[in-house]
Amino acid sequence: MNPVAKLSLLPLTVSSRGRAYASKYAGVAAGIGLSKLGATYMEVPPEKASCHVRHSGR
Repeated sequence: MNPVAKLSLLPLTVSSRGRAYASKYAGVAAGIGLSKLGATYMEVPPEKASCHVRHSGR
């Protein structure tokens, strides 16, 4: 288990909805050994709002 995530190495997924929403995101939790807590890294461009991302491991 490595409790440190290098943000520059995360594979980002592009998400957009219409003109107002855009983001790139990556799950972090599994890569640093978390199994019962979620963590997501998200980049949102200027002038945009984030697209909601929901993951559930229930």
